[in-house]
Amino acid sequence: MQLNLSMTLVLVATSCSLTTAAAEAIPAADSPSLHVRPLTVTPAHTPMVYVLVKNEAAEPYRGEVRVDLPGDWKTVPAVRTVELRPGEATEVGFASEGGVNRAENRYRVTVRATSSDGGEVSREQEIVCASAPYFKPGIDGRMDDWKDAIPVTWRTSGKRTTLRTYWSRRAFSLLVEVEEDERLAHERSGGHCDAVQLAVAPRDALTTTSPDGQAERFEFLLLPTGEGTGEVLQLIAPGQKLAQGTQRRSIERLRQDGSIDGAELVVSRSDGLTRYECKLPMRPMYRKLRPTEGREFQLGLVVHDAGAEGTGPRALGAALGFPAPGGSRQGWSRWVGDSFGEDPPGANRVLWGMCSSKY
Repeated sequence: MQLNLSMTLVLVATSCSLTTAAAEAIPAADSPSLHVRPLTVTPAHTPMVYVLVKNEAAEPYRGEVRVDLPGDWKTVPAVRTVELRPGEATEVGFASEGGVNRAENRYRVTVRATSSDGGEVSREQEIVCASAPYFKPGIDGRMDDWKDAIPVTWRTSGKRTTLRTYWSRRAFSLLVEVEEDERLAHERSGGHCDAVQLAVAPRDALTTTSPDGQAERFEFLLLPTGEGTGEVLQLIAPGQKLAQGTQRRSIERLRQDGSIDGAELVVSRSDGLTRYECKLPMRPMYRKLRPTEGREFQLGLVVHDAGAEGTGPRALGAALGFPAPGGSRQGWSRWVGDSFGEDPPGANRVLWGMCSSKY
């Protein structure tokens, strides 16, 4: 059995905020379930707005779906008609016009489904623009280069995480800012470590429920090694068996398996924030991602916040309301020091865009 990662969203509706704890499943009585996908083009550039709809009932569903957007921003057409068999899911798209970019990159929307017999289901969400502008930042611990990136921010147990990304034909770059009280928990025998775990995959990549299946993602560990320093280790790559990722390998074993040639990582800490500034070479991923303006790919990210006052794993997908599908044990690689517990947070990658600029 295989799961299309971009379609697993239809199993649950997000809450009205980007707080991990608030991402709740739709009650079984509510049908259809509704989820507005993150944008991959900023509002001022008239993005498509996609709604994932699933008929949760035992009877066929026929109705209309609409999305109410902020201010004068509207969809074209105003409504879409859907017809769904029991258990069937679909995605409906709306063109948009009149959108205005917001610096905080949060847009409150309401999605409604009105059935042919007049019944209505509605959900409120905050959606974001999940996209990387074209730019080549210096990886030097300075924040000047990141002012034109598009921030995606969420909170886990009250602690803020912000992700910013850039792309070029030579590199994929990211800055992760982690609000945390304690000093960094570095590698130690048998203990948990602070780190960032990252997965990058083609838009239509699949995850199988079988450990004998092959990975279709590139997965990396961004690991602090000292004041201002860090290393990038590869956890799994396309073509490798997923069973390799489910084995809890030690950090030393990961080092023996090889580092990422050309990768750069600076880890710094100030004012209660830990910053992971990283550049990953595009060359090993080029044929899979085919980087160009307008291309979409799947991005997954988990922050491991260790220590007595740490939050544990902070998953981007869970923060945006993505469910943990069946086969989630294959969705993330394990390593000695991770904070996953028994169950990783699912193969819940976010569709991420490559754009020329946020302006």
